[in-house]
Amino acid sequence: MVKKTMFESNAGEGGFQGLWNKLLSMFNTGKEEVVRSSRVSKARLDLSSLKKDRERVFERLGEEVYKRHKEKGISIPGLAPFFTEIEMIDNNLSSKGRELKELKGEAVISPSVTETGTEFNKRPRKRSHRPNMMASEVRQDVK
Repeated sequence: MVKKTMFESNAGEGGFQGLWNKLLSMFNTGKEEVVRSSRVSKARLDLSSLKKDRERVFERLGEEVYKRHKEKGISIPGLAPFFTEIEMIDNNLSSKGRELKELKGEAVISPSVTETGTEFNKRPRKRSHRPNMMASEVRQDVK
């Protein structure tokens, strides 16, 4: 009669080696899933970053087209409604700027385009960093 070790008696058929193989298989499956999940997350981040880059280029393109329209009277078919809308917003910005200065008791002079934030070469917005963000605050719905 062959005496079984503790591992063999608890592991069923295959003994310790069978248990070890099952654990290795589970570990490798988990490892593969973590690697796949991290690749998916990186691809999502890359996609999001590229979309933001594209939006920034479109913003600069639009500002350049508008700048040239204002400076040189360049007319591009179909863009007149956009130019009109931008001019209406600029007028509203100027009006609100004057209103704010009046409310603050400051001398009212017409704010320049620079003050209203519609100049072409404005500084890019700085991204704020939130180092104290808790894991519970991380968006889980991003796909």
